[in-house]
Amino acid sequence: MGINVEGRGDAVQVPGLRVTGGFFSVVGVQPLMGRGIRAGDTTSGAPPVVVLSRGFWQRRFGGHCDVVG
Repeated sequence: MGINVEGRGDAVQVPGLRVTGGFFSVVGVQPLMGRGIRAGDTTSGAPPVVVLSRGFWQRRFGGHCDVVG
């Protein structure tokens, strides 16, 4: 699934997945910063949540912590 990302620089489309609240516990990993997807994040009307890969965060946002949270 392609996800459009806007922000610093031109908008780009990157590969992405829609996952449920248990995704990170099932695959056995947790984000290094910020938080993963919670059960309430997938309910109708919930604000959007995104988890970036470290590589994308470094390339697109220069590793700036102000994009987390």
